[in-house]
Amino acid sequence: MSQGLERLGWDGFFEEQLTHKDRKRGQPGRIIEAFRKRFLVHTGERVVWALARGAMFHRASSRTQLPAVGDFCVIEFANPQDPDSARLWRLLERRTQLVRQAAGEQTKPQVIAANIDTIFVVTSLNQDFNTRRLERYLALVEESGARGVVVLNKSDLCEDRAPFLARVDELAPGMPVVVTSMKDHSGVEALRAHSEPGQTVALIGSSGVGKSTLINELAGDQVQATGATRQGDGKGRHTTTTRQLVVMPDDSLLIDTPGMRELGLWQVDSSALQAFADVEAAGVACKFRDCLHEGEAGCAVQE
Repeated sequence: MSQGLERLGWDGFFEEQLTHKDRKRGQPGRIIEAFRKRFLVHTGERVVWALARGAMFHRASSRTQLPAVGDFCVIEFANPQDPDSARLWRLLERRTQLVRQAAGEQTKPQVIAANIDTIFVVTSLNQDFNTRRLERYLALVEESGARGVVVLNKSDLCEDRAPFLARVDELAPGMPVVVTSMKDHSGVEALRAHSEPGQTVALIGSSGVGKSTLINELAGDQVQATGATRQGDGKGRHTTTTRQLVVMPDDSLLIDTPGMRELGLWQVDSSALQAFADVEAAGVACKFRDCLHEGEAGCAVQE
């Protein structure tokens, strides 16, 4: 396998999945950006557009089986001399996946990114800090199978960090926490310690917490658009509109994600539900055993 693909996170876990037919038919690559049924795929040597086979969508029993940014795949070329003739042949099994409930829907899951090693949960140290939202992000991390790091960004807007650090420690005891500010470039080296060559880091967080600015700082270049914070409520402007895998100068890989306006959990197991222990405890006291906590009489959760 080419050294270039190993730089993209390829290792024995994926190598063992390649069949003789795969090797004969095409070559492996990694999806770095997705647009409906067209995908930008990095082969380690070049980036090509690949159109997904129709069967890949027709046979999928769930959205989680559809291609996502970070997936390793096998592509084939109708014409080996024409890079525009690439076709997405099949996906390889994922090591990890970050899944949420699709925005605006009740039961359909959406894969945000695949094959992630570490997730930076980014929040800002201003009035946009939201404990319940942070709980939900931490539950997503727990369910994904990846490591988690809490990034408390925009520390220049906060005079006293202690209450925020204490709250994060209550929610995720033992999880690494990095305090950053892009105004004075503080905390950047501490973040780099969590992103090694060939390792994939995904950044999640609400719109405007500074994910794209962090990526630009880590990359040392303007690879993502950024927006200023609104003066009235401390909320940032939404700038990222697609998920994209970016190769850093130190050969680590980062995936930026659009700020999530609606954050639904998908198939969260009992370990992840520890983040909502207070809600679970209150639910036992509801008047009706099948209470949906949506306004029913005697709902202890609503109270």
